[in-house]
Amino acid sequence: MSVALALGNSALIARGDLLVLLTPIAATMLLATAILPIASAYLSTMPGQITTTQEIAVVALAAVTGATSAAFAGDATVGLLPTILVAIGITTMLCGLAMFALGALRLGRVTRYVPYPVFAGFLAITGWYLITGGLETIMGGHLGFNRLPELLDPNTGLKVGLALIFVGLVELCHKRFPSGVALPLGALGAIAAFNIVVGLGGYSQTELEGLGWLAVVPSTGLGWPPFELGQLGAIDWNAVVAGLMFAPFVVIITTAGAMMNVSGIELDTHRDIDLNVELRSMGAANVLAGLVGGIPGFPAVSATMLAVRLNAAYRATGLAAGVFALVALAFAPQVFARVPMPLLGALLIWVGVSLTMDWLVRPIRTLRRSEYAIILVILAVSIAAGLPAGIGTGLLMALVLFAVEYARVDGVRFIASGRDFHSRSITEQRRAELLGRGDVIAIIKLAGFLFFGTSDRIVQRIIARAGASGERPWYAILDFSRVTGFDSSTVLSFVRLRRRAEQDGFHVVFAGLGRLAPRLKEGGLDIDSAPFHSEADLQAALSWTEGQVLGAVPEGQPEAVPAEASLGHLLGDIELARAIFPYLLRVEYGAGERLIEQGTRADDIYLVEAGTGTVILEGKGGEPVALMDFGPGAVLGEVAFYGSEARSASALSETAGVGWKLSRAALGRVEAEKPEAAAAFHRALARLLAGRLQSANRLIRVLAD
Repeated sequence: MSVALALGNSALIARGDLLVLLTPIAATMLLATAILPIASAYLSTMPGQITTTQEIAVVALAAVTGATSAAFAGDATVGLLPTILVAIGITTMLCGLAMFALGALRLGRVTRYVPYPVFAGFLAITGWYLITGGLETIMGGHLGFNRLPELLDPNTGLKVGLALIFVGLVELCHKRFPSGVALPLGALGAIAAFNIVVGLGGYSQTELEGLGWLAVVPSTGLGWPPFELGQLGAIDWNAVVAGLMFAPFVVIITTAGAMMNVSGIELDTHRDIDLNVELRSMGAANVLAGLVGGIPGFPAVSATMLAVRLNAAYRATGLAAGVFALVALAFAPQVFARVPMPLLGALLIWVGVSLTMDWLVRPIRTLRRSEYAIILVILAVSIAAGLPAGIGTGLLMALVLFAVEYARVDGVRFIASGRDFHSRSITEQRRAELLGRGDVIAIIKLAGFLFFGTSDRIVQRIIARAGASGERPWYAILDFSRVTGFDSSTVLSFVRLRRRAEQDGFHVVFAGLGRLAPRLKEGGLDIDSAPFHSEADLQAALSWTEGQVLGAVPEGQPEAVPAEASLGHLLGDIELARAIFPYLLRVEYGAGERLIEQGTRADDIYLVEAGTGTVILEGKGGEPVALMDFGPGAVLGEVAFYGSEARSASALSETAGVGWKLSRAALGRVEAEKPEAAAAFHRALARLLAGRLQSANRLIRVLAD
């Protein structure tokens, strides 16, 4: 199979004006077909894999050979062949070096970021080139509308007809027997049938070569090098440079195709394959193949899967494939005297039809119209202006489509109000105040990369919310902690937002800008003067904004709130509070002490009279997470107390303070001795828990929206 495809690929390269170079190019391709599997047989981690020349690389390489041929200005009979082979060889070595470098740097997955429709478009146009290349191999010379009358010629019509019949039969057998044996068995059968007919008809080799049924092979065979060393002086290096302008394109396509094939083999064989090791293996093999002027190659899915299904998944399988190619090269006159040109063309057509069906027809049902349009554009532009132009246009369309689609992605993770999202430092009294005034604060958490589409939508949403609120002052807090970057259009959007804020009288607070802050300032945006303000993080921004709405918190330690007064506020009845208060136990604690320990038994509730601290959640081996700050008047530990479960968080004091503790046993005595006060206490704690649950539910609805 590898030899047959190598001969077909030779015909694809030596198309049109290069058809006269078919036999020496075929010799080089056969040598490369021998080098590739032998070199990679013992370097690869995939026993049984067959690395060989690939039609994808050949189609991409056509841009190099076409440009080289067009720029050649020397004697074509002497210098064209070495010029073409040098351009091919250098391109192949560049492919090998790129593969090896990607593998050595462990960047094997980098080309998987190329959009799927671009790959599909490339494979679809590859199918087109293979079909037309196959017809050119059969008919000889360039294909054009002016050559359609040639199909009426009995000889040409017979060759094309038999090739199409072969393609149809192989495709039919391939569907019924998908193991991969249809192609090699069909090719052997066609060769046998052709030689039987030739023998019975008494046709000479010269006659068949003249009619285009056989390739013209020198009587001396296809030795290597395929030209005399003296011809190296006739190389047109300007033409080589012109061809190498398209080498990066070949490198990208070949490397991506190689990784796609390896991934396909990995998926089909259910094995974990180290893509970086395979890239180094393929890179070394391609450098060696390039030294002899060969084309790029990588593991063939069909040949490798055939070896696996035939239980021949051994490293020796690749070695055998290489040796067979050397035998074919050594006996090239005999091979070409037995292999009809229509068969080589039919091989290309069959592969081309398969690619066209897989990547042009079937995607109609699976891709969106916008994505499928990219495939059609790549196909049309490539046919009209060449493969590089088609792929470039496809990439441009994919980028435009991405920009349009990404613009529809909301750059806002969530929007919450100040009623539901508070700073950790807010006291219970101020938290209660915010329940009635918190709607004047909008917390907007941003995410992703902001550009002209998303930033404009964010600005419009802020303006709309400010207008809908109608209250002044009104504050929008923009949290940039999850923003990865932004473009210059984003800065202009925020400049417009500043003008609108000045005009409508609302304020914008920037939080968590970090390294993004200098970029905003460099773009001419003042984020530190009214109506804009900036803080280091969301907590600082919340605390500052709450201070603007509720009034500044007095500096220094917050004043102590007598526990009896706090209990009266909680119960709504000072007399009931006085009835319960004697059952509380006074506790003094120093800075850094724990009032509550996470994971311990919850047997008491704390009422803070003086001092401040933080409720923290401690994970296994990780940094503790601060949940909320507490101060005078705060109630701690009530959730675990009523749930009769272990403490879910710790309460850590930051300053020395005083607290009052109501134990479970003491509450039991209150229930027995002062039932009315106990009932009021339970109702008060139920209201407190219900309020916190409602606030949490509102926040969850916001986050889940």
